[in-house]
Amino acid sequence: MSSQPNTTEKIKEFASNATNTLADTISPPHKRPSYDASKDETNFEKDDHGNVYRKGDYKHQLSEAAKGGPIPQEASYMEKVSSYIPSVNSLQQSMFQKEPQVNAKDTKDDGRAPVRPDHDVQVEQFLRDQYHSRSGEGMPNPGKKTRDSDSDSDSSKPKTILDCLTKANVPYVVSTSTNWTTLVTPYNLRLFWEPVAISLPVTEQHISDSITCASQYKIKVQAKSGGHSYASYSNGGQNGSLIVNLQTFQSVSVDAKSGIAKVGGGTRIGNLAIQVFAQGNRALPHGTGPAVGVGGHFTHGGYGYSSRLWGLALDSIVALDVILADGSKVHATSTSHPDIFYAMRGAADSFGIVSYFYLQTEPAPDQIINWAVYISNALNDTATLTSAFLNLQSLSLDSTFMNGNISFGIYVDNNASFSISGWCISCDINQFENTTLPTLLTGFPPAIYTSVTSLGWIESLENLISGGPLPVPYGGDGVHDTFYGKSTMTQTAQPLTKVQLDSFWNFVATQGLKAAAPWFTIINLYGGAGSQINVPDPDDSAYSDRDVLWGFQYYSHTASHSLPYDPDITAFTDALKNSITANATNDFSLYLNYVDSDLTPTQALLGGL
Repeated sequence: MSSQPNTTEKIKEFASNATNTLADTISPPHKRPSYDASKDETNFEKDDHGNVYRKGDYKHQLSEAAKGGPIPQEASYMEKVSSYIPSVNSLQQSMFQKEPQVNAKDTKDDGRAPVRPDHDVQVEQFLRDQYHSRSGEGMPNPGKKTRDSDSDSDSSKPKTILDCLTKANVPYVVSTSTNWTTLVTPYNLRLFWEPVAISLPVTEQHISDSITCASQYKIKVQAKSGGHSYASYSNGGQNGSLIVNLQTFQSVSVDAKSGIAKVGGGTRIGNLAIQVFAQGNRALPHGTGPAVGVGGHFTHGGYGYSSRLWGLALDSIVALDVILADGSKVHATSTSHPDIFYAMRGAADSFGIVSYFYLQTEPAPDQIINWAVYISNALNDTATLTSAFLNLQSLSLDSTFMNGNISFGIYVDNNASFSISGWCISCDINQFENTTLPTLLTGFPPAIYTSVTSLGWIESLENLISGGPLPVPYGGDGVHDTFYGKSTMTQTAQPLTKVQLDSFWNFVATQGLKAAAPWFTIINLYGGAGSQINVPDPDDSAYSDRDVLWGFQYYSHTASHSLPYDPDITAFTDALKNSITANATNDFSLYLNYVDSDLTPTQALLGGL
């Protein structure tokens, strides 16, 4: 039994023959120098005596009749091809069916171009679009201008990025706009970068168009959520960038069943806390500054007093709507676009702009113990401070004492202020006040004031900002500073030593108290026993500081919080940091949200050393 061609083979055969038919239409075989009618089996046949005649003419019909009658006409190649092309309507099929009859005189070269029926050009264009076949390679496409002949191509392209934004209907402001100063002034006045424009997208398409317009003109794009970058990266980190200000993306909606909050990329932390709590008594781990935007805070870590219990703000991200560098949008999760999901949690600025976060909220605790201890003249005896800190470090690593419910930080500044404060979430207040707190304070000088109070979730957040309001106006709180900031992250596997702590406290007690400008240092417990910050695998996201024990923030500012800035402030802050890291064999790292503007990329990789 002979094998029969399958449907796929028929399609290929019909498409190939259709291609040849189109090619023959443009360059008929009978007009080619090499043409030989006796070998043209498509249009001619030989009779039993060797005579050549055209298929379909009178002689061919007589020959067929002599053999027993006419052979039923088979569907043309065009008809067959049309039946396999999706979405071919009846009008298009009728074009294929009205093939012109071949006249014998067409085989003679009379010097005239062959006549093409009107529908022929339409058929050719249709097949070009469907198959992009070889019949169209290098050939003029009817009705389509080539690049060289298209005189409108250059004139239609916007001449500047502003023209591009205007053409795309993207709202934006420039230096002559009335609200320019408000929008362009950075949180850190020391580092003022002026962008070429600030786009104010209202839709995700506006974000996409902002990116693609900037790309056309090779202009750096920088998203701005709250604008609290220590290095003014939210203003581009250089002059001439396009800032994509996300201030209109501030919606917050919590799914009642899953507890997942969909949060606009320009939402402020204070407003986020209020809205997720209002929608089902939910809460999230995050920092204390209510005006800080979720964009940088959540994608670069996000530490708060609830982080040892729930993880960093970054760890609450379950999905992201991201506009990528090519202007396309993806919904990234651990299973959909996992590479983008990985990169955006820790290195978002390099890959895309988050229009919406999807955050797994937690049930807000009913009560939190807010505690604070103020110690006078603590810096008078640095040896005692070192001994007490080493004891506190040992307790933090002891799983029989420490758990994730307890968080705290140590504060010290140029005025010799010294305090330890924190939270104990869902703890028994009597147990904490009579046993836990005294154990934590073992070895420290006597306190001049101690406060232990049980508060609700929202009240606890307000207490962290000295009772200030959590709600933030639409455009931010308008607060600015003139400062230099740095950080040090120490490793759990390499606890701080007596030598390092002596060096630090001695510097603080001498050079620190004589500093010309105000400064403070906060030392927060990140890791230790029960900390959820250290649970995720370092390879789970681009944020890799998962073995951190202590987080140091060094912050120095001008006395007036405004310009001018004295470069000696930078020199002092560097020396403050170096007092604990210099000549150490420990592996130190940096906290992304306390970015150091003066570090080179190599220095940043080495932990600022």
